Formats: sequence, structure tokens, C-alpha cells
Amino acid sequence: WYEWGLALEDFNEHSVNPKKIKRITLHITAPDPLASGDVYFDDFRLYVRRCIPEYSRQFGDIAGEDGPDCLVNNWDIGAVGADWLTPDVRVQSEALSDANLL
Repeated sequence: WYEWGLALEDFNEHSVNPKKIKRITLHITAPDPLASGDVYFDDFRLYVRRCIPEYSRQFGDIAGEDGPDCLVNNWDIGAVGADWLTPDVRVQSEALSDANLL
């Protein structure tokens, strides 16, 4: 199963008033127009704003006292600062053989 989280705020880009949403239509396309198959949806849920740590990293929440905490704060600034201007790591290179070239 795959959880697909959508923030209703994302619809504000297109001037959609979330209070007026009565129906959601999902349009599914495939690269092959003759393709067919089944798609099953188990649950649709609407939540008030809440924290989902698995999604919070994309918004800058990279650290907390015990990991991402759904807040972008001094913990996150400290995590960035700890590695700021750290010298590059040396990587040992190796010549490619002709067998691996396309």
C-alpha cells in the first residue's frame, strides 16, 4: 500500500477554497493509451493540520532532540551549522574498463 498525503493548502495556488470542496476526482493516465489495469483505494481521510515526521523533512525539519519534530527551529539550524564549510571528503577514483562503457 502507498499513502499519498496531500495538503489542502496546495490547492490555494489555484485559488481553490477548501471549504467549498465537495468532490475530488482522480484522473489516472498511463504512457500507453491502451494500457489497462485496476487501482484500488482503501481509505480517504481528511485531517486537521497535523505533524507527520516522515513528510516534515521536505519543509526543512531535519533535526530535533530525538529526530525530526515537525518544527523548523534552532535544532535544524544547528544541524546545518555543524556541517557548514566542512572540508570535502576524499574519494578514491578508479579507471573505467571498456566493458562498462555504453
